[in-house]
Amino acid sequence: MEMRLRELPIDCVMLSPGVVKPTRLTEEGEVLLQRTFNEMPSQARDEYMEMIQAFRKFQLEEPGTHVSEVGRQMENIMKHGRPWLRYFVGPDAVAATIVGILPTGLREHLLRNTLMQ
Repeated sequence: MEMRLRELPIDCVMLSPGVVKPTRLTEEGEVLLQRTFNEMPSQARDEYMEMIQAFRKFQLEEPGTHVSEVGRQMENIMKHGRPWLRYFVGPDAVAATIVGILPTGLREHLLRNTLMQ
């Protein structure tokens, strides 16, 4: 997609916000999650529900970045004459990029001991 956009005067930018609060995504996500599991074999619920619940608990406990910060960053991007390709908003989004480049063993250790507690 980026290659095609190079021919047009359009800037392609990716904004990664991490956990954003407050939103209504939690309630809507719960409905979607239940609908998805209802359409899947019961084995999927047995294998994945514990992991999904641990992740959701982690997300709910995270302080998150206020939605206004995301909007402010979007405004800054649109005002910029030559924006970067990627922007990260919030401490968890920045941390995810750092964790992503760590060696696999260390990354797994960190995730297991923070996210899956």
